Order: sequence, then structure tokens, then C-alpha cells
Amino acid sequence: MMTKELLKTSNQIRLAIVEDHPVVLSGLATHLKREAGIKVMIEATDGLELLNSLQQHKIDVVLLDLEMPRMNGIQTLNQLCRDYSHIGVIIFSIHEDEETVIELLKLGAKGFLNKGSSFDEIIDAIFNVKFKGFHSSEIVAKAIKKLGTYKQKEAVVLDERETKILELICDGLLSSEIAQRIACSKKLVDLIRSRIMKKMGVSTIASLVRKSIYLGYYIPKSDDQILMEKQMEEDQREIRRQNRLRKND
Repeated sequence: MMTKELLKTSNQIRLAIVEDHPVVLSGLATHLKREAGIKVMIEATDGLELLNSLQQHKIDVVLLDLEMPRMNGIQTLNQLCRDYSHIGVIIFSIHEDEETVIELLKLGAKGFLNKGSSFDEIIDAIFNVKFKGFHSSEIVAKAIKKLGTYKQKEAVVLDERETKILELICDGLLSSEIAQRIACSKKLVDLIRSRIMKKMGVSTIASLVRKSIYLGYYIPKSDDQILMEKQMEEDQREIRRQNRLRKND
């Protein structure tokens, strides 16, 4: 989990939970209130109650149920994206068909969790959405893999280096880290990143990541997978370095 690392440099995440089932709402709130780095600010039973509460409370992340009375999750998501675009929305639902997941991502959701998810994954999702701008759950990865929109992908042409840099951006690396990984300057990485964003028609990193996933350029990975790939690349560089030294001897 990322929690301990992020807490060293960040304040508490202000969280809203929107769930119409009182037992589920109470259980989630009770557990998440015990988690260091998360402050549960709002416990609402539908979207209307949430929106009313947002007039008194500032929120970073919303854990949002889909099926609710008065104002359901889709209606709430639409209004949050329109009026509170800085809030990251994680959909929390029993429905996990690929079409639904893709449509919710298109509407602006930053993550999707099944109601059977462990508390550890819920906590990871909250931190990822706050600090990375999105959460790549297994459900999202499967939906993207199955329903990748290849026709739309063809409209955005990236060369090999752009594709690699886009992948590393989506992995959450900074420009300086990417420069080190592909052996170029940070300035060049920033330039290529700007070019990719222009091609994608986006203005923020979060939007770039979301569109890359939607268009099939990026399949979400776990933190362990990202670290493993980084270690493999470092090992390969070290092997090449040792080979060069032996040739010079």
C-alpha cells in the first residue's frame, strides 16, 4: 500500500462517502476513520445530500454508490464533474460489466471499485485518486483490455519514444525519473509530454492518463508491477555497463 509513504509529505485526504445502505455506509465510515491520512468529512445517503453538504465542507475524494434514491450515482457524477472538477470520484458498485465501467470513465470517474473490494484496495484507491489522479483497479484493466477502442486509437499517432514516455507518465513517474529511465534530458521529456498532450487534446496529466486508458494506449498496472519493471530495466542497464567495461579491459 502507498499510505505510509504518502503521509510523510501530505495532509489528510478529505473524504465523502455516498451510500444509501445505512449498514454499508456506517461500516465504511467507521473503518476509514481509523486510517491515518484520511478524514471522513461527509457521510451521505444520496447525491442530493452530498451536494448540499459540499456547501459546508471541502472534499478531495468521493466514494460514490451508483444506485441511490432521489439522485443516483450517474447524476451525481455528472454534477460533480461540472461544478466540482477538482474532486476525484471513485465509483463503488456491485455492477462491474465492462460497458458500464467504460462509460463511467468517459463521464469523468477516476476509479471504479466493486463492493466486494477489500478495505486495503479501497484505501489504495483513495490515495491513488488523490495523489495520482486515478486508480487502476483490476476491473478497469479488464474492461480496457476487452473493449479497447482501436478505431479511436488510430486517430492519435504516437512514435515509439512518445509511446514509451506516455507509458511512464501513466505509471506515475516524474519527468526527471523518465529522463533517467530513457537516457535523455528532463527538458526533452517535458517537450515530448507537451506534444503528446496536444495530440491527445488534453490539458492535465489526469486527463492524459484517463484518455490513454480509454484509447487503449495504457493498460493499468499494480504498484508491484511498476516497481518490477523498473528493477528489470535497472538490471539490464547494469549488465550493459558491465559488458562495456569488460570490452574496454
